[in-house]
Amino acid sequence: SLGGASGAVGGLTRAAGTVTGALSGAIGGLGRVGAVAATIVGAAVGIGVAFGGVAATIGRSVLEMVRFRESAVVTLGTLMRGRGQGREAIARVGGAAYRQTQALARLTPGNERDVIAARQQLAAGGFRGADEERVLAGSLDVGALNAGDSTAQSRFVRALSQIRGRGKLQAEELNQLGELGIGRGDVFAAIARQ
Repeated sequence: SLGGASGAVGGLTRAAGTVTGALSGAIGGLGRVGAVAATIVGAAVGIGVAFGGVAATIGRSVLEMVRFRESAVVTLGTLMRGRGQGREAIARVGGAAYRQTQALARLTPGNERDVIAARQQLAAGGFRGADEERVLAGSLDVGALNAGDSTAQSRFVRALSQIRGRGKLQAEELNQLGELGIGRGDVFAAIARQ
């Protein structure tokens, strides 16, 4: 009977070893599942952080666009409104000028900021109405012809503003226009047509 009991204890020991091995395998499997779950959660958090960063970048861009638009509207409105007109005229005139400038920028190779800067420069130079439109169109042409020179458009407007402000054409402005590809013969022919 001791031999049978000893065999039974050996069987129980083997069974206990098998159960222990099964439990160890199960616990190891749960550990792998836990590691996979942790990896998935980490990836989800990383994706969330990336989307948050994109959302923040988009938000900053939108705020910058709004700030640029408001600045352009106020500047254009201030420069282009009539004398004695109040704050409401600034918003009305500036808003209309901004929308016109956006439409014009879509039709030209120039970007919106350059076209707005040229309009502001023209308004500050005293150009209004048809004169402003002609000079703006000419500045866009000069900018397109001198694509490698980011200052060509503003230099053209500055030269014409100086001519308008002085009331006469001087060699300095002729030289400025010549640097932009506008020859003296073209200037003199335009004066003769006028």
